Amino acid sequence: MPPLIFDAAGARSDESTGILIPAPKEPSKGIELYSPGYYAACTVGGILSCGLTHMTVTPLDLVKCNMQIDPEKYKSISSGFGILLKEQRVRGFFKGWVTWVPTLLGYNAQGACKFGIYEFFNKYYSDIAGPEYATKYKTLIYLAGSASAEVIADVALCPFEAVKVRVQTQPSFARGLSEGLPKFVKSEGVPGLYKGLSILLTQTHRISQKQYHSSTNANIAPLFNKYVDRTNVHSWNSIIAELARGGDSFEALQAFKSMRRLSLIPNRSTFPCTIKSCSALSDLYSGKQAHQQAFVFGFEGDVFVSSALVDMYSKCGELGHARKLFDESPLRNVVSWTSMITGYVWNDNAHEALLLFKELLIEESEDKGEEACLDAVALVSILCACSRISGKCITKGVHGLSMKKGLDGHIGVQNTLLDAYAKCSELGASRQVFDGMVEKDDVSWNSMIAVYAQNGLSIEALEVFFAMANSTDVKCGAVTLSAALLACAHAGALLSGKCIHNQVVKMGLEQNVIVGTSIIDMYCKCGRVVMARKVFDHMKEKNVKSWTAMISGYGMHGHGRDALDIFYDMKRAEVVPNHITLVSVLAACSHAGLVDEGWRCFRAMKKEFDVEPTVEHYGCMVDLLGRAGLLMDAHDLIKEMNVRPDFVVWGSLLSACRMHKNIELAEISAKMLFELDHTNCGYYVLLSNMYADAGRWRDVERIRVLMKFHGLIKPPGFSMLELKGRVHVFLVGDKEHPQHMKIYEYLKKLSKKLLEVGYVPDRTSVHHDVDEEEKEMTLQVHSEKLAVAFGIMNSVAGTTIQVIKNLRVCGDCHTAIMLITKIVDREIVVRDSKRFHHFKGGACSCGGYW
Repeated sequence: MPPLIFDAAGARSDESTGILIPAPKEPSKGIELYSPGYYAACTVGGILSCGLTHMTVTPLDLVKCNMQIDPEKYKSISSGFGILLKEQRVRGFFKGWVTWVPTLLGYNAQGACKFGIYEFFNKYYSDIAGPEYATKYKTLIYLAGSASAEVIADVALCPFEAVKVRVQTQPSFARGLSEGLPKFVKSEGVPGLYKGLSILLTQTHRISQKQYHSSTNANIAPLFNKYVDRTNVHSWNSIIAELARGGDSFEALQAFKSMRRLSLIPNRSTFPCTIKSCSALSDLYSGKQAHQQAFVFGFEGDVFVSSALVDMYSKCGELGHARKLFDESPLRNVVSWTSMITGYVWNDNAHEALLLFKELLIEESEDKGEEACLDAVALVSILCACSRISGKCITKGVHGLSMKKGLDGHIGVQNTLLDAYAKCSELGASRQVFDGMVEKDDVSWNSMIAVYAQNGLSIEALEVFFAMANSTDVKCGAVTLSAALLACAHAGALLSGKCIHNQVVKMGLEQNVIVGTSIIDMYCKCGRVVMARKVFDHMKEKNVKSWTAMISGYGMHGHGRDALDIFYDMKRAEVVPNHITLVSVLAACSHAGLVDEGWRCFRAMKKEFDVEPTVEHYGCMVDLLGRAGLLMDAHDLIKEMNVRPDFVVWGSLLSACRMHKNIELAEISAKMLFELDHTNCGYYVLLSNMYADAGRWRDVERIRVLMKFHGLIKPPGFSMLELKGRVHVFLVGDKEHPQHMKIYEYLKKLSKKLLEVGYVPDRTSVHHDVDEEEKEMTLQVHSEKLAVAFGIMNSVAGTTIQVIKNLRVCGDCHTAIMLITKIVDREIVVRDSKRFHHFKGGACSCGGYW
């Protein structure tokens, strides 16, 4: 660039063109700091004279538009922009001009030099505007070269709040922006921004799934312009309210802006819906402007305006401002109280919400001599707080209050109450609320299905699902199907899962990322990892949960290499793994014995993915090292942990000690486990079994006495399998099943064939001090053997038999089932508490490593 020379009068001229650039004058009040002409002239060394002339006579906003329309005409501006940035006097004006400079840079950087632009902008803008502004804009610039130039321009021309609005209101814009998300999330300091935009992009996708592309504004605007008096503030209030109620929050704010441009004075009815629109968009900047307008016109103390402001500040994360407004409000009604309570719940502060509710009851009672005038909306907010803290007594108290106020029949209150009881582990109370509902909507059904599925009551969940499917009042949606698929996954109900998958296809929800992820999880947990992979490959859109489900599925089936391949594909697709993904990767390495790969992943967590290792990650590493026989390394890792080891970590070490028969280290682990959770009988049983294996029967008796002292009872082991749409459950020595006589007869025949092919009973799997013959009799009636025999007897030859066991499969049954597959020429899949075992042709997929 030719040098710029300053003259004595403070003006400066360009050496090559001789154009004189006058010194800047002090700005007038209410006018931008310096004229566009001056700053256009600052770049004269890198711009054609026609462009310079055009810019000096063009308003700033029009310059921005021209740069979008004809970027080639202005592309040389960027070469002179460094001088502009270095001028200390341009700080105030820089914030306005910075919006169109990234536009130009976005056009010039399609597929090229994005890192150079990133560094350029990061350096200059951080120096002048400060890091709080640089974070936002450097992120947007980082999109250059990954998203389309038009999208970059649109983003750069808008404040971040407006970007969020565009994402919500324009699906095409959201799709373009999503192309660059995986890249700019890697920029330091922007995970919150990525999270916010990704949530909005998800919301936009859901809207498009519902085929909701039209805006109420398209219908209202022509009628408003044709029939309504634009000089009447009440007309504007109506249009703002209608847009806000219709979900067109961005257009509602535009309407408010248009009204103010006409110099119309807003009244008390103008602000609630305007502020509500800011709240819906989480647009703090516009919300503060609306707050200032309400203050100027004297409506800040209005109860409805103040309530809307409290809600807006809460939804934007400014809880302190919300509480200050609430406390300073001269008049408060139930809406004000509800807004503040909801704000606390929204910001995960349930305890403060309940304390405020207590204040509401006291204040209303003192002021009016009667109980608080609560409505259904207030009770829903309170019950949401109850569900967050899992307070059983509080939930019952609020339930009683709702009955006293006659609000217990409100469907919103009932749905929230159902969830609150479930979070308190009061599933019976949840079901009573559900059964007592006169009318049930889809939320009611979905909640009940999800409650059962998440608490392991899969059969009950599927019963509710099928009842809903037979109901004519409601229709199943994506949420319903996902909850039902979760129930199928927990129960291993493959047939039911396939039926639901067929329903998904009929409803056209195959590409719904939530449903697709649920199908992957269902097939993996039902032992059909190949089918899960087909669904995964068929999905056009995958989120981090989809990738994690596939990695976890391969891991639990012992396919560690396949799990790592998916993980590497995930990184190549520039999907950023979260801490759950990394837990799944480490677990996959553990199940496959991939020690070196596990160490590499563990060490890369912080450096490569910015994920701090948590107790879950340490637990996986301890399990990995322990299974590989590196017990001392596992113990040393526990000592080096930067977080306190929990029962998962010590439990993993105890299990490894059981596997490798290290009683000394097992006793250390058990001691720590008894201190952390003395009510878990699994630890006592594991240590007792180790003593039994070593023949230390006195120690076995001591552990059993200790269990009895604490009132602990070992949960019974059971196995179950699904056959012809029914789930069959078997206990050890079960004689309750209708076919138990036939099962035992078949097992006798099978035992003879097992002995012929070299089967030797593993009597160490019986942890009782009895004679050898009795041990053999006990081994023959283990639940998994009964389930396998029943499956062989009642299924078609050649089909796969799948069994689910609630505990770890014993060594003797593991050996027996391997040989059974060779005898009957069938594949048998067993899912125990640790992993899947695929038995076929006399071998197991675990390779004896479980």
